[in-house]
Amino acid sequence: MIQHTSGIHDVPESDYHGDRRSLSVSGAKVLLDCPARYRWQQDNPVHKDEYDFGHVAHELILGKGAGYRVLDFDSWRSKDAREAKEQAHADGVAPILTAEHERAVALAGAVKAHPDACKLLYRGQAESSLYAIHEATGVVLRGRADWLTGKVDGTPVVVDVKTAASAAPDAVDMSMVKFRYGMQVAWYIDLLAANGKPGADFYLIYAEKAEPHLVSVAEVLNDSEVVEWGRAMNEKAIRLYAEGA
Repeated sequence: MIQHTSGIHDVPESDYHGDRRSLSVSGAKVLLDCPARYRWQQDNPVHKDEYDFGHVAHELILGKGAGYRVLDFDSWRSKDAREAKEQAHADGVAPILTAEHERAVALAGAVKAHPDACKLLYRGQAESSLYAIHEATGVVLRGRADWLTGKVDGTPVVVDVKTAASAAPDAVDMSMVKFRYGMQVAWYIDLLAANGKPGADFYLIYAEKAEPHLVSVAEVLNDSEVVEWGRAMNEKAIRLYAEGA
């Protein structure tokens, strides 16, 4: 059972995502878009093939995850394939086709071979669950950091891995806006600050899903306008959650 107190904890992924008494940044984004959709998704988790691929790639890169199941089908079109896929989801693991698993392995290898990404992931902790109490509302906030590490001067560092169509600089800039990553950066920086680790640096590792799986690393400055915008949006979402939206 999750203790809803501030701290950095090792929480099983299923417990983390099944938590209905705290707010995550992904939930905050949905809440801002449509509170009714947020409430519906609490009881109806969304499964997409791209999500499953991302889960598998993350686990291969970070060495930790909820698990996955490689299913030897050419596609999900057959009844047997669909039933096996549904069973994997019911068992709490990500289903992935053999060919897609091979692609995820190649992608993970490209990340591990990238000098800047390798340096960030050389030492640290995967899938840490962070909790904090929002002072103004009492709302419990949570976040699950892909990777937590630190610099030699003690500065905490958050690393987030993204599988993407393109790792080119202009595509990275566009994704920051499209997927509102400023909210995510501010969320984790503030969660760490609430746990006695202020001034965190934040890095995004982008890995292309298609061959040759190009990789790029982007630092998001913690005092940038996009982070300040994200912090304002987070505050709005937290207030909506506190009001029972």
